Amino acid sequence: MLNSFKRGESMEQISKYINLTLKTIVGVILSFLILLVFGNALLRYLFNSGIVWSEELARYLFVWLVFLGAVLAYRDKEHIIVDVVVLNVPKPVQKILYILSNVIVCISMIMFLYGLTLLIEMNAGILGPATGLPVNLLYFAGLVCAIAVVMITILQTYQFFKGTYTPQWFKKTEVEEDENS
Repeated sequence: MLNSFKRGESMEQISKYINLTLKTIVGVILSFLILLVFGNALLRYLFNSGIVWSEELARYLFVWLVFLGAVLAYRDKEHIIVDVVVLNVPKPVQKILYILSNVIVCISMIMFLYGLTLLIEMNAGILGPATGLPVNLLYFAGLVCAIAVVMITILQTYQFFKGTYTPQWFKKTEVEEDENS
């Protein structure tokens, strides 16, 4: 382990392990959510009675599913990006825009974290009426998401400077092709 850390492989291995773990958790949550909602609908249709706490638990699971899915989408760059500007500027400007966008993402997530901590303080001790689960479990999903996005952003920025990560839009631009002709 120490030797692999010295070679710089450990960070990538940890990242892959975390990614696989998140995908597994998202898959389990989605499967359980489908079974819970389908089972409750079936019980209501066939027996005119459902699981009392299923709607509330489904809400909790859905919130976690969305936030963990957002982390996966952000890590794999599967979210929507507007690259019309960055594709039409030279590479040095692209690098500056990439760093600027990462700084903006980190600042946004820190602001999000601050807002979440205020919500968590305001809702401390409040329990869901059907499940008895703390309402703050919903906000902890946002905390996990924000912290993960900041960590991913910092890691990818570090890898960008090191030369081991290239954003999907970072390629030869039309401006550079015209200059080289």
